[in-house]
Amino acid sequence: MNGIGQLNEGELHRALKRMYTTENSDTEVSIDGYVVDVLYGDQIYEVQTANFSAMKKKLYALLPNYRITLVYPIARLLTIVKKHPDGTETRRKSPKKANLAEVFSELVFIPKLLEHPNFTLEVVYIHEEQERVTQRRLRKRWSRDARRLVEVLQTQRFRDMRQLFSEIAGNLPDPFSTKDLAVALGTTVHVGRKVAYCFRESDVIHVCRKQRNLPLYCLTE
Repeated sequence: MNGIGQLNEGELHRALKRMYTTENSDTEVSIDGYVVDVLYGDQIYEVQTANFSAMKKKLYALLPNYRITLVYPIARLLTIVKKHPDGTETRRKSPKKANLAEVFSELVFIPKLLEHPNFTLEVVYIHEEQERVTQRRLRKRWSRDARRLVEVLQTQRFRDMRQLFSEIAGNLPDPFSTKDLAVALGTTVHVGRKVAYCFRESDVIHVCRKQRNLPLYCLTE
């Protein structure tokens, strides 16, 4: 049997799962050897806080017979809580404000899946609290111990890659490069390459010409 069991479930995952649970739904249901988070009729809700690659086999196995919404949280606001060895704690707001660019580092593992008629991606923008503790041997090094949901700020549902592309299309020249994609999403060129890969693999964009061996992309009609 494959899936996240309740014993291994983190606080953030558990809180998000509750959002999609109703009186008429079931949780932690076994289907064809896989455990799904929430089942409502033929609709499955799967919360994945990271590592889409681990979901790939499961998604392809269940999509022919079920509609699946993959729920992915992005911390638009982040509070860091540090637990000190003396028992005290400090809190601070992180200057980092994550955006839609975050999802592409995961979508590279399933770039064509959003074209499946039974698959939907739901991005949940949240205020997240991260608890960090010092490692025993390296007191100056902090490691993430827990992730908690403080508040849901916004949700966005995407049914195909063209809908996802439309979120950034207005900020792109024609044609555009991976650097242009990075600027449009407010991220690095490294992530911009992942963005281009996702859209190219799903046939949303294609290489229309090159500039000094740099591929330039155009929207596929």
